[in-house]
Amino acid sequence: MEKIVRYSEIFESFQGEAQPLGERVLFIRLSGCNLNCSFCDTKEKINIINEIDIDQLCDQISFYSTVVITGGEPLLQVDTITYLAILRPNITFYIETNGVLNPRGLIQLKNVNFNISPKPDAKYHIHPKFKNVEAKRKIYKFVIDPDEKVFLVNTELQDVIQQLPKRSIYFMPLTTSLDKQMLLEEHASVAKIARKYKVNFSPRLHILFDFQ
Repeated sequence: MEKIVRYSEIFESFQGEAQPLGERVLFIRLSGCNLNCSFCDTKEKINIINEIDIDQLCDQISFYSTVVITGGEPLLQVDTITYLAILRPNITFYIETNGVLNPRGLIQLKNVNFNISPKPDAKYHIHPKFKNVEAKRKIYKFVIDPDEKVFLVNTELQDVIQQLPKRSIYFMPLTTSLDKQMLLEEHASVAKIARKYKVNFSPRLHILFDFQ
């Protein structure tokens, strides 16, 4: 197994969406992605490639109780992430993934959770291996247009949502502006859609309050 982790940045901040919302965590943003989504808000960052030895990274994260591994697409480096999680069993890991790639051995590790965000560019495909992850260790988050009419005509999205347990689904707003009033209105609109369809709602705190 390659012992080099390719990443764009490592930083402390609050988790801005989904789980664990509002908690102060260490973020590891890995380089690269298997998709090219038009609405991606990290395109420039994920093309930055820094390298660190996995044992060095293991030492660096040892003081944290919660680590969020995001991207890009973390599962492009699934073996490396698995090794890291095995070495640090006392740390709770959250893997932010688009759900397309095979999570492989990660699904066996009880200290690893998944924030799965299916993407329209992949027709909302979710790798079948995620079915083997126990319910309490995974959630599905979807970026939703504030206009309910757009949501209703997206049949691919409708189909995948109907196949998932509603208690595990989170709707988040597709943010189209950095204007604070507009952001609040978009959050309110998507919250109403989530309530109507009896799923969970997640704000996007890092966008609302402009923190990393």
